[in-house]
Amino acid sequence: MERRPVRREVYGRIYDITHRITNCMPVYADQVDGVGVLLWLTDCTKNGSLSNISELRFTSHTGTHTDALAMFLIIYRALNF
Repeated sequence: MERRPVRREVYGRIYDITHRITNCMPVYADQVDGVGVLLWLTDCTKNGSLSNISELRFTSHTGTHTDALAMFLIIYRALNF
């Protein structure tokens, strides 16, 4: 008898729509700081740490996401796009 792990969830195709994070990305209207702090190294192996750890800080509305049209255009929000 072959033992296989139980698959708990089944997905269709997954499409990666990731975009590069840059200062030119669209941001939410209330974000006066723009994208925010993009990256800095908090731990580094060159300084004796066991691993390299980077930190990113920005809001969840930074950049593009699947409901981006509804964020900017009222007509799409009304259509529940």
